[in-house]
Amino acid sequence: MTMLRAWGALGHIPLKVVGHGPLLTETQHSSGGQPCRHVEFLGHRPRERPLKLMKGARFPRVPSECYENFPMSISEAFASGCR
Repeated sequence: MTMLRAWGALGHIPLKVVGHGPLLTETQHSSGGQPCRHVEFLGHRPRERPLKLMKGARFPRVPSECYENFPMSISEAFASGCR
């Protein structure tokens, strides 16, 4: 949620979020109960779709509150050419 609040301050840069989980509904409305502007929640997608999105991304983004030591999304982003 920290990332989404910070993203809202950027204003116009689009963000696509792939995946779902128990906090999806709360996350979709993390800005005071209003839908997050410029953020598109894509839900669960087959593995090929997120990789294709990463190839077209300007930069990868992993929340700093992530508790994994090395999330797979980081290595997938680098492998797809997103730096």
